[in-house]
Amino acid sequence: MQRTVQDVISAIIAGVPGAPFPETIDTLKTGAADQPVKSVAVTFMATYEVIEKAIELGVDLIITHEPTFYGHTDEIDWLEHDPIYQAKRRLIDEHHIAIWRFHDYLHSLQPDPTLTGLLKTLQDIRLEHIRFTRSTVRVSTSTSILA
Repeated sequence: MQRTVQDVISAIIAGVPGAPFPETIDTLKTGAADQPVKSVAVTFMATYEVIEKAIELGVDLIITHEPTFYGHTDEIDWLEHDPIYQAKRRLIDEHHIAIWRFHDYLHSLQPDPTLTGLLKTLQDIRLEHIRFTRSTVRVSTSTSILA
């Protein structure tokens, strides 16, 4: 049986407590739910360069955390005549790339994987000038933190 975009999305959402949410920005931004999927890429942001690399690798579905089209809700009416939007959209459409946003569902998980991943990365690079507290992260700006 051929896996579809919707199959992948449904499998992810099934692992989220309280899902599906009645209101979410986690929707299919391009492509079709019944589109076959052979390969998936996951990214923080589906930039033009990320999309080009996905095409090079034969990816059918990109799962992105941040908006594809420059605004939180991915509204595109205001971009209709924008040449940057048009080029990105043309690239996506010509290569039949489905893009699904995975934002609200991800942030609903506890602990939040986005925050814990960021904190882990910051700890891994041993930033001495960051003080981690329960609810905030404070960064010293008095010295170079990457020195």
